[in-house]
Amino acid sequence: MTTLSALFRLHQHFSSFDYPPSSECPLLKEQVLQSLQERETYTLRPVHALAYRLHPQYIDYSDQPDAPEMSSAFVLLKALAAAHDIKLDLAAHGCNDDADRPSKYKRATCEATLAE
Repeated sequence: MTTLSALFRLHQHFSSFDYPPSSECPLLKEQVLQSLQERETYTLRPVHALAYRLHPQYIDYSDQPDAPEMSSAFVLLKALAAAHDIKLDLAAHGCNDDADRPSKYKRATCEATLAE
């Protein structure tokens, strides 16, 4: 289970939970859901949305990251692929510093990732 799927399940549970009948019930539910939202904001990072989206188990689930979360996840994916290409190029040229490597290099990982 990914972090994002656990938070989706918690939100569903607390949204549908049968709170005790009282005048405070709506207030309690609102406070619980607000606390969960604050925890999500504090906890979630683009890597969580990326892991959830790439996991085959969750591909057809109705709960999916929203557009801003997915945008951040794809920016992260592109950055990871580009960093891998740079690391390969540094190793191929025997360099330890970006300044020592040629400005033109193969971007095979980035191109393959974006094509996928």
